[in-house]
Amino acid sequence: MKKEESIWYKFLISIKKYYKNLFIFNFTVVLLAVIISFIVPKWYKASTTILPTVNNSGGLGALSMLGDLGGLASGFLGGASSDINRYLAILKSRSLREKVIKKYNLIKEYGCENMEEALREFDDNMEVEVGDEMQIKISFLDKNQDRVAQMTNYIVQCLDSANISLSIQEAKNNREFIRSRLQVAIDSLLILQEQLKNFMEKNGVLDIENQVIIGLQNIGELQAEMLQKQIELEIAKKQLSKNNSILRKLSTELAAIKEQYKKFFYDSVSQDRLVPPLSKVPELSIQFIWLKKQIEYYEKVLEFLGPQYEQAKIQEAKTIPTLQILDYAVRPEKKHIPKRWLIVLIAMILSSTLSVYYVYWKEYIYNRYFT
Repeated sequence: MKKEESIWYKFLISIKKYYKNLFIFNFTVVLLAVIISFIVPKWYKASTTILPTVNNSGGLGALSMLGDLGGLASGFLGGASSDINRYLAILKSRSLREKVIKKYNLIKEYGCENMEEALREFDDNMEVEVGDEMQIKISFLDKNQDRVAQMTNYIVQCLDSANISLSIQEAKNNREFIRSRLQVAIDSLLILQEQLKNFMEKNGVLDIENQVIIGLQNIGELQAEMLQKQIELEIAKKQLSKNNSILRKLSTELAAIKEQYKKFFYDSVSQDRLVPPLSKVPELSIQFIWLKKQIEYYEKVLEFLGPQYEQAKIQEAKTIPTLQILDYAVRPEKKHIPKRWLIVLIAMILSSTLSVYYVYWKEYIYNRYFT
């Protein structure tokens, strides 16, 4: 304990010994720091805060009408990336940065020799932050107190302009794609309707379900009539001779009923038939249902794509602002950097540290070589 007190006591004696030199040194360093803090150029910071506009899906609710078409619609309407990522990409784009640099002649202002150097300086001076509420804060540093707010607002203006151009191009591509799909749907629907018309005319099909019901009813009536004629013929055979006209008449009527009965199953199809042959009903039903389903499918496609096409045309024509500006950049009243108190504080810490080392080595050398 006494040894430690002795060391500190000697150190304080040494400080007192070189007090004047240390005071002059520290005072000089602090004074230089104050002078430097006034000489260093002032930089001003302006900030603006924006929010992405709420995109109107405009018709995505119609996906419910399409069932399996939902995947197709999301393929060309979903897209890709969030608005915030899109804005950040635009802010980092070379075209936007060069536009600002050229407008304010920053190559000369920054003392750069070419655009590449100015771009690097520009990137160092611009700061972009995304907040918790998905707001985007754009800040910019410049030596000109009056210009820095104008530049920051101009960056937002360029961002909005670029986003509008991209949105219009995207809407144009979307419209052209929807139009091509719409034309395909229309052509397919016309072809299928013509196929259905030819199928119905060729096979005598109007409403196959009801036609089959009617056919079954007619078959039932024919079976009952055929059974009745068979009974009458059997009775007539027992009572009349073979050459009797009544017997021949009953035989002819029974043969006609049997022939009509067979036609319901095996006769060829024709436009004159009210009921298609029952033997061909399964095949005709499959073809008829397939054609009807295909037509319903393309009708739903048209029902969905029609409004989407009109909306795409509207989106392509829109040139309204796409950003919501919460806070415009205003002229800063105070400088952002340099912070004079920080420069002076660092200078005091450095000078004090150097003073301690100075005293230590001074005493060390003196005690080692001169005592």
